Amino acid sequence: MKEKILIIDDERGMREMLQFSLAQQGYEVDTASGGIEGIEKLKQKKVDLVITDIKMPDMDGIAVLGEVKKIDSDIEVIMVTGFVAVETVMDSLRKGAFDYITKPFNIDEIAIVIERALERKRYKEMIVLYEVSKAMNSTMGLTQLVDLIVKLSCGVTRSESGSVFLYEKNNMKLFISNAENVSELKAVLAKNEDTVNVWLKAETLSPLMIDYASHKMLDYQIKDSITGNKNSLVFKLKIKDKVLGIMVIDLFEKIKEFSERDLKLTMLFVNNAALVINDSINYDKLKELDILKNEFLSNVVHEIRTPLTAIVNSFDIMEDDIKNKLDVNMNKLFAVCQRNGVRMGNLIRELLEFSKIESGTFEIKQVPVAIEELIIESCDEIRPVLDVKKIELKMNIEKKLPAINIDSDRIKQVLINLIGNSAKFTPISGMITVEALKSGDHCKISIIDTGIGVSPENLDNIFKKFFQVTAEKKDAMKGIGLGLSISKNIIEAHGGKIWVESELSKGSRFIFTLPI
Repeated sequence: MKEKILIIDDERGMREMLQFSLAQQGYEVDTASGGIEGIEKLKQKKVDLVITDIKMPDMDGIAVLGEVKKIDSDIEVIMVTGFVAVETVMDSLRKGAFDYITKPFNIDEIAIVIERALERKRYKEMIVLYEVSKAMNSTMGLTQLVDLIVKLSCGVTRSESGSVFLYEKNNMKLFISNAENVSELKAVLAKNEDTVNVWLKAETLSPLMIDYASHKMLDYQIKDSITGNKNSLVFKLKIKDKVLGIMVIDLFEKIKEFSERDLKLTMLFVNNAALVINDSINYDKLKELDILKNEFLSNVVHEIRTPLTAIVNSFDIMEDDIKNKLDVNMNKLFAVCQRNGVRMGNLIRELLEFSKIESGTFEIKQVPVAIEELIIESCDEIRPVLDVKKIELKMNIEKKLPAINIDSDRIKQVLINLIGNSAKFTPISGMITVEALKSGDHCKISIIDTGIGVSPENLDNIFKKFFQVTAEKKDAMKGIGLGLSISKNIIEAHGGKIWVESELSKGSRFIFTLPI
């Protein structure tokens, strides 16, 4: 794919020498004998680089530079002068010239400057693609994303406007457009529906061309034969064998200037756009299913919670009246029912918390709290659970810790959850220590156990929802893997951090921080 250079110089010998030499190096070269002729050629034909003499009778090089940048600011311009006037050179560089060369020069010298100029142009094109990719890959909804893609497509192709049509239940519908002639565009697409369908099923990624003068859709390869001044290009938005829709780019009278380099750059953009649109469509579908899942989960949990509460309360009421009237075996069954009722209640509370987090309705109410008192209260509350396994619970709390702005119920939930979790994996007669100290502008709280520890491969997953660490004893696994995930959300909602440090067979240290 040859890069195009336009030479503007009033000296015929200079024009011919440069044209021959640069053509030998693989460039497509055109010439103009003056500034006015050169500008007219630029309006008719797209080029990558202009080499212009500074001193010419009809229009000087500085004026040519200004007109070139008005037509296309991305065209690189090299100035040629027979004398070095510092003010003139500095003026041309300030106005956007890439570099200057003084006469006489050898062809190797100018070839180096030309290559540097074209290299900068190629680099700028890659920067455009990078910025496009970065913008399109940011998190946003499908409508906002496609609107951005249409706007960026106009910038990449220097087109008048653009439109995107996407398939919806096997019907292709207009999704976003900033074109003024959108009604005419839809009419042309409807009239040429068979042509579009055949093209969409074909392997080729080459675009179609719309000629609004005849309302026909034609092969892109015959663009030079179009006589009308109102035209558009139509690109497939396709991922492998899946066609998402089409992108229409309105070039109008610029269609003949659309070079192979422009086509390559636009194809890169369109292919990237198709990938991002496909990801966004899939994400929106998953998000919709996730909302339905959370609504279903919340409804089911509420339906279970009410009768379960009645059952647990009934057992509590009956305990004092009938416990002494039952034999040993019946008392064991009664205790099993009570324990599992409480366990089911805890699981339901976890599911409700999880449902709130997933739906975005999870709230914390922060007030100043004495953290030392909260830790003592939490330890007293869970101590009976640890007594069953004869686990010693120790506290090591720094004196005079400042009050912290927290939701005391939520932080107590985290403390009880972490201590209870440690108890599950700590053997009989083990030890759990709760430490609290001031660390910079945070309060650092650690729960340290003498349990089985966590393997290195599980450390990164332990706070993920539904993740459970396996244990040797099946009794150690009671829950659904939400406790640590919920704790992480609570701590992060307070602006803190939570992590675990552990080594197999040597216990674990769960640590979280809270801003003071």
